[in-house]
Amino acid sequence: MKRMKKDIRRAIIDATVDRGLRDIYEDPRRSIRKFVDLGRQFQKGRFIQDINNILQELLRNDDSPYYTAIEHVLRFSDRKKIKDFGINLGYNSFTVGAKTLRKIKEKENYNVPWNLIIRLDSTVNSCLTPHDLIDIIAQGRKLGIYTYSIRLLSSNLFLEDLLKLFITYDDCSFMLYLPDSEIDDSLTSYIADCSNVMYLLPLFSDSCGRNIVLLKRCKSLYGLYTDYDDDTSLDFNDSESVWDYLNNDSILLLTVAKDGVTLETIKKIAESAKHARLEPVAPLMIFDLYGDFMDIQKLLVGESPNFFEICSDGSYKTAKGIFKTNEGLPNLEKAFKNYF
Repeated sequence: MKRMKKDIRRAIIDATVDRGLRDIYEDPRRSIRKFVDLGRQFQKGRFIQDINNILQELLRNDDSPYYTAIEHVLRFSDRKKIKDFGINLGYNSFTVGAKTLRKIKEKENYNVPWNLIIRLDSTVNSCLTPHDLIDIIAQGRKLGIYTYSIRLLSSNLFLEDLLKLFITYDDCSFMLYLPDSEIDDSLTSYIADCSNVMYLLPLFSDSCGRNIVLLKRCKSLYGLYTDYDDDTSLDFNDSESVWDYLNNDSILLLTVAKDGVTLETIKKIAESAKHARLEPVAPLMIFDLYGDFMDIQKLLVGESPNFFEICSDGSYKTAKGIFKTNEGLPNLEKAFKNYF
């Protein structure tokens, strides 16, 4: 009975979001406000309510750059992909999943991350593979994790297997960070079939422009990312600098701290990105992978800031450091209890 109620609720949300998206295509500015109001009826999580409040304030301004950003997504992306990715993130992860996270914290007294970051690097000896992710994601879903950030490093060797994996786990949302390598045209059909993926491409890379052409052809969701260290200067509050980031029609930019970057720098970049979102000077949404991970974790579960990443060699990276283990395939419950 409980499963049936969940399926019915998901079906109602699916139909409502689909109808709302159709209205937005026909009359974007009027319908976007209405769409945000609809979201408040279904998304009861604390974090989603905060997001809806921010969106309502921003969209009251007829000159808001976010109207341009939203119209861009609608023009270049498939409606089903917008809907599936959005519901998996907003409902499955931030609402249903977050409830499980809080229940585990209350009853079993350990933390579970809302978003599991995983690195895959085919050049690392005994590295994790997409086949290993089958077990990891199966474990994660039982613990309430429905969002996964997959950082594909060095090459696209694992890309085909990953796309097949994403299609299988169609109730999850995936953020796929691609390396500076051109996507093979033979993968077009898999990319077209994936409706729960946001592709992230390295900013100003040689392969970026060509890959975006392919992703546009498949009407997929995509954005850009750039890494930084303690000496990198990223200015999100200067209009001219922010417009420089608007490359290849992307309206999303993720910043990613390199290994060894201090927590102080991460928090500083995340705060700058947050300010840029609240005071937009261009149609660009900016987030920090680790900094915003921690802020969202705190909003969803109420815990002190931390993030969790499984590295290519099976070690764990958190805000507290990198922990090397010899346990083979990760046991998530054990890992979270010991390191998160």
